[in-house]
Amino acid sequence: NKVISMRSDEETMKSERVFIGKLNLTLVAILKQEWPHNWPNFISDLVGSSKTSEILCENNLQILKLLSEEVFDFSQNAMISAKAKLLKESLNSEFAAIYQLCDYILQNSTRPSLLQVTLQTLQRFLTWIPLGFIFQTNLIQILLTRFFPEPLFRNDTLDCLTEIATLQDLNPPHQYDPLFVQLFVEFLQKLVTIIGVETNLAVAYEHGTEEDCLFVRKLALFLSGFLKAHYTALETTTTTTTIPEAQSSCCLVQGWTYLVRVSEVRDTE
Repeated sequence: NKVISMRSDEETMKSERVFIGKLNLTLVAILKQEWPHNWPNFISDLVGSSKTSEILCENNLQILKLLSEEVFDFSQNAMISAKAKLLKESLNSEFAAIYQLCDYILQNSTRPSLLQVTLQTLQRFLTWIPLGFIFQTNLIQILLTRFFPEPLFRNDTLDCLTEIATLQDLNPPHQYDPLFVQLFVEFLQKLVTIIGVETNLAVAYEHGTEEDCLFVRKLALFLSGFLKAHYTALETTTTTTTIPEAQSSCCLVQGWTYLVRVSEVRDTE
């Protein structure tokens, strides 16, 4: 209760940010030992409490982000395989509730910090969640239409889109090719309103803000990752996609052109 009360007060969250961060890490360490067998209601409790306060919700998403990183990114050397497998299965089985929370926030919240942490947490999830949550929901449309055009959320959104765009070796093969093509076409339609295809990115990068430069670096990851994983889908569009073949081919050329522009940037990082 003390922890929850601290995380529910905005002034305390700001003044005790470092301490609360350590509390979150401690909680995740406990979860790795006690969840799910001794704390089966953890996810439902966390999601339920998130609906009572946007401030508390923001910190709860930080906890979920840390848990995801511990289970899926760092577990190989830190946990025995059976324990890691159990935690992964538990997160997968309860992800519907987590996704519903993220979806509700993305569609309804107007709190910038909450939206940012939701996008950052979602990016960690996209490496392992069932594909239905990506391709059978409106997630991609929300990312492209609501958040990618907004400078405040653009870089975090691009991280999410990059995780999706670089998915490959999916089963069954090529089932999602039309959706990847549609993603790329719609992404470029948005991108051209931000950066024209003939823009000298080297000059823009040299004189841009830190966020602008970060965007260019992230754009390079998106373009190179997508074209490496899915360029054949753009070359061989079929009747299963609503994108005309000519438009798909045009977008393929446009994508390569953007990548050439990005490669002209002198970046020491």
